[in-house]
Amino acid sequence: MAARAEALQLYRNILRLHRSLPEPFRELGDGYAKSEFRLHKAAPADAVVAFMKEWRIYYVSMHQRMMSTGGNAKEALKGIGELSVGDMEKLNENQLSQLYDLKVEASKALLHKL
Repeated sequence: MAARAEALQLYRNILRLHRSLPEPFRELGDGYAKSEFRLHKAAPADAVVAFMKEWRIYYVSMHQRMMSTGGNAKEALKGIGELSVGDMEKLNENQLSQLYDLKVEASKALLHKL
């Protein structure tokens, strides 16, 4: 039960953090987080450990970026999403597919808002 409470707290913190993002980024981030947390509700324990670790890293990184820019979301977002060749090579086919889908959806959201 403690793991569930920890996941719920992390999820809430992420959504709270997204409140300061520009609307298209907030919509995209909230939707992605909601989808991922729902998908991992019934995941095996080892998958949940890795899942929580990555989302904690995301939260801490975004929180630090927001703090270092005085809460300026546009400044905090600069440079996010840039993966090195080494990082890309570590991704499996499913992860690459998800990354591509995310890129397509982000592009659509940005074009729609412009």
